[in-house]
Amino acid sequence: MKKVYQLLASGAILLGGNGAISSATTTISQGQSGIVHAAVLGDNYPSKWKQGFGADPWNMYLRQCTSFVAFRLHSSNGFSLPRGYGNAESWGRIAKHQGYHVDHTPRVGAVAWWDKGFNQSHALYGHVAWVAEVNGDTVIIEEYNYNAGQGPEKYHKRQIHKHQVSGYIHFKDLDHNSTSHTQMLHASQAGSTRLAKSGTYYFSSQSPIKAEATLASPDLAYYHTGQLVHYDQTLVADGYEWLSYIGHSGNRRYIPIHKLPVQPQQHSQASIDKPKPVATTPIKVGDTVAFPGVFRVDQVAQNMIASSELAGGEPTSLNWIDPAPLHETDHKGRIAGNQILQVGDYFVVSGTYKVLKVDQPSKGIYVQMGSRGTWLTIDKAKKV
Repeated sequence: MKKVYQLLASGAILLGGNGAISSATTTISQGQSGIVHAAVLGDNYPSKWKQGFGADPWNMYLRQCTSFVAFRLHSSNGFSLPRGYGNAESWGRIAKHQGYHVDHTPRVGAVAWWDKGFNQSHALYGHVAWVAEVNGDTVIIEEYNYNAGQGPEKYHKRQIHKHQVSGYIHFKDLDHNSTSHTQMLHASQAGSTRLAKSGTYYFSSQSPIKAEATLASPDLAYYHTGQLVHYDQTLVADGYEWLSYIGHSGNRRYIPIHKLPVQPQQHSQASIDKPKPVATTPIKVGDTVAFPGVFRVDQVAQNMIASSELAGGEPTSLNWIDPAPLHETDHKGRIAGNQILQVGDYFVVSGTYKVLKVDQPSKGIYVQMGSRGTWLTIDKAKKV
């Protein structure tokens, strides 16, 4: 049986890791000097991570402060935590070494960081939290696994003095006065610009949420004027530009944003004379596919691996693969190594697989690979 090393830099009791959705109106505003407000988002940590064991896509143990902050940075700031971050106590030093600004000035969206044993943080692991509001010397933070009487591994928010932390890490703050910001696009701007590939979108009118990127798909719920969504994908379908995110349920959702103008067809003699390309046969449910090529291991968690190339982007738990049918190789696809897959190793996928589901908007296909079903990109599949 093929083995996988789970490379997690954090300890078993860490006190410290195409999007999530906030139903509250989150408006960042600058009032009198030194006051920056942003509505507290609450416990938007994915429900599927609130039970069970394992790690999140950033290799942080579930329900620890590091996992919550990594998720909040991804869903609210549009920032994906780089590899190499482990226990909370190390975050400030690693971030500074990687060139991120670490200081004692709180900003909305920054990471509040405690070194181990500092100000009652854990003596071995330290602590991290997400800055939700700054009011002079007072800071409101949101966090997980802070024992405030409700037990560990749960959401909590509290107010602290700005100097009660070891420092503030500025990966991609939401405060417009900081050195970096999140992409925030208002619906009123929609007519003059296309959506960024990912970011935060504000609604100026009611917009439906759908399970598929087609107008015929039933409306599941609605966003209303003044609300926002953090999204990680955009696509064009059914005459509209859509944004997309993964909701708390773990299912991908779609919202139509821009109605695209109809482009008149231009016919030239060259286009008339040019032979039409032969259409490729689309992959559908019930087809058998293979995954030719050499792929790289980008994540290892819960004895599963994930590849960004096979996932079609940053992998989530929906893209985890049972390594049983995989063979470790070198970068040219030649069998090599000890067949124990680690991050950075290369592999090939042996065998063929029946397509069980197809999601055309995200170009995903669902197959049973070993003991686990997984979503992979249709671009890397070959019909056999």
